[in-house]
Amino acid sequence: METDRHVSCATILADSRRHYRARLTALTAEFGTPLYVYDAAVIRARAARLQKGLAPLKAKLHFSVKANSNLSILRLIRQLGFGFDVVSGGELARLQAANLPLADVSFAGVGKTGPEIRRALAANIGCFTVESAGEMARIADTAAEMGRIARAALRLNPNVDPHTHKFITTGRAETKFGMDFSTAAALWRQFDGHPAVRIAGVHLHIGSQVRQVAPYIEAAQKTLGFITARRAEGFTVSTLDLGGGFGIGYQGEADFSPNDLAAALSPLLQNTGLQLVFEPGRWLIAPAGILLMTAQYIKQAGRKTFVVVDAGMQTMIRPALYGGRHRIISLAAAPPADTPSITGDVVGPVCESSDFLAQNRELPPVSAGDVLALLDAGAYGMVMASNYNSQLRPAEVLLDGNRHRLIRRRETMTDLLATEQDLSDGVSFLGEEPATSAPDRPPGG
Repeated sequence: METDRHVSCATILADSRRHYRARLTALTAEFGTPLYVYDAAVIRARAARLQKGLAPLKAKLHFSVKANSNLSILRLIRQLGFGFDVVSGGELARLQAANLPLADVSFAGVGKTGPEIRRALAANIGCFTVESAGEMARIADTAAEMGRIARAALRLNPNVDPHTHKFITTGRAETKFGMDFSTAAALWRQFDGHPAVRIAGVHLHIGSQVRQVAPYIEAAQKTLGFITARRAEGFTVSTLDLGGGFGIGYQGEADFSPNDLAAALSPLLQNTGLQLVFEPGRWLIAPAGILLMTAQYIKQAGRKTFVVVDAGMQTMIRPALYGGRHRIISLAAAPPADTPSITGDVVGPVCESSDFLAQNRELPPVSAGDVLALLDAGAYGMVMASNYNSQLRPAEVLLDGNRHRLIRRRETMTDLLATEQDLSDGVSFLGEEPATSAPDRPPGG
């Protein structure tokens, strides 16, 4: 098992605290809060570590766009040699808007619509990950109508328990994802030789935030049995996509080890002739991101202390949705050594009791106006942000060496209302905030 520390924004903060904290604080003065900040150096380092760890398997790597779909992030990840896994027509459109090649794109997801399939066929993507018999029929019919050939991989459900949160478990028989082996075998026989479809391989994804190698090995063993049976029937099976789901240590514990996975899988895959594919997302990008927020009020309610910040479940929903536990630190000057810590909840402005970023957490002394940093926020943060309570979504900034640049401006009230229809004539919006305003500081801040 690897024991050395994985590079992340958290380790940089620990190793070069004063410089990095000062730089992050300066970004809040320039761009306001809440603010997502990503570090390109961390993305590059983690990509290199992943590629090195999985090198014995000679695998292709497709970044899972659902983890972070900012156009600048996607361009950077493509430069590092990754293809992409998308799960919607909108994610495909993002790759097209970023002017990225689509030959190394796989399109997964259980609910592909007719227009999404047409768009993907017109774009000549690399492969459809097929989740059901109905979807396979729709893809085949659409490809025939368009005079195209759809390349496909059948998504298997290996009924493997990855021992993670129930909302991010996808490889059990009770989930909506993939097909059981008998259904997939029948589908292969039905569409073998179809003039508009080429089934080239199989796909599976057992879940997210998986911390152990064993579930991948169990799933691979079951799937290799399926592949052997299909080859015995005379079918060509050239690719095996084992998905992603590699877990990270949100509390500072060790990340999932690509090296250990490669060591365990290599004996199984020798002499199979299969092209292996992985679809990492969180492992690559989560530790490269930080969510910065400003404390607005410190509130006492009986024995309970609440640190009320300007971020919340509308900005980072993982704690409310999955029970995700992110470390939170203060960027304020360190208090005297004998200053007692506090135990409390970090909560946001949304009118829901589930609007929290941390509960019963030991925190350094916090005052109104202090900037706090929620760590490991690069994945499933901004992509899941919403306008609930008509809150504005935050800006995003990319650090790259000594430079930084805005890669998404903060939303404005005009953005918030831009798509709504039938407004009365003469409506105006007073007090429109500039796109990159600094936050209002609370009294006493």
